[in-house]
Amino acid sequence: MINELYIVLWLLLMGAVWYFFRENGRLQYAKGMSDAIEMHSNGALQYKITKNKFGADGIEIKINSEAK
Repeated sequence: MINELYIVLWLLLMGAVWYFFRENGRLQYAKGMSDAIEMHSNGALQYKITKNKFGADGIEIKINSEAK
């Protein structure tokens, strides 16, 4: 009985860790996107689309810390 209880508790703990780790990643992505949108609208984030030597698109990003 005790062994089954430990197994159930460990499974619940592992499930909770996985869930919160996944949610934290989603929240960090959303926060980063909102920060980038705000910086772009304030003029602090400037970017330029470039081509690499294979012809694939790339982005050069410059952050101006003096912009408001």
